[in-house]
Amino acid sequence: MSDVNGHVDLELQDLLDDRLAEPRRTAVAQHAAACARCRAELEALKGARDAMRGLPNESAPADVRARVIAGLDAIDKGARREQAATRHRPRAARKVAGALILAAAAVALFFVKRPPPSAELPLTPSEIAADFSAYATGGLALDVRTTEPAAVEAYFRQRGIGFPTRVFDLGMMGYSVVGGTVRGAQARARALFVYRGSDGSELACQMYVGRVSQLPPATEVRQHNGIEFHIYRAGSVTLVYWQEGDVICVLASDARPESVIDLAMAKAVKV
Repeated sequence: MSDVNGHVDLELQDLLDDRLAEPRRTAVAQHAAACARCRAELEALKGARDAMRGLPNESAPADVRARVIAGLDAIDKGARREQAATRHRPRAARKVAGALILAAAAVALFFVKRPPPSAELPLTPSEIAADFSAYATGGLALDVRTTEPAAVEAYFRQRGIGFPTRVFDLGMMGYSVVGGTVRGAQARARALFVYRGSDGSELACQMYVGRVSQLPPATEVRQHNGIEFHIYRAGSVTLVYWQEGDVICVLASDARPESVIDLAMAKAVKV
């Protein structure tokens, strides 16, 4: 479709995506080659396409794809209505076409660049409890074993954990550190370290980037020293989550629930 000045604004994307049949494809290509304005708009569309090719190649969920398609369809319909309304106003028509092209690119980029939901949400209590159970039954090994908190923190730094892990000495409460390991990878990497009590009970602490506010509702919430503790139960395992800056901390154990909560409150740091 051409406007009153012979421009082909609304067919440039179809040309780029090879959606035009002959002889219209050749006609639009020849026009774009000869028309400075259409040639510039075609180059802008190519630049947007090339930029999106550099983004991670991850499949979008079906509902996201449907929303993108619906959004682009609405933009296309709006473009055609605006083009009809501005048919006798060439300068306004050019502004409308340019704005709609940018809007279409913005819709596509917004959805393509959004991380998958799994990368946004914190690990659920059942997932953290599964890690603790795997360690307790021998299915999850620690990469470093030491009773020195500083050595465990050094290990996490060497493994690329980019936030302070704060492996504290809990000797005054009858617990000593056993060692640690790294779970997950890249942006989802999390530090896991274990404490053992004088009675043989063990607690696994995990720290990773996320927001406690995105967790499902807790069984119980307590306040201590200005910090909010979200308490969950998963079978015999008690889990206590709290926030330290951009980092989620969670303590998990099948020890006596009040002991787990007390240790979490002793370990927590207000950031």
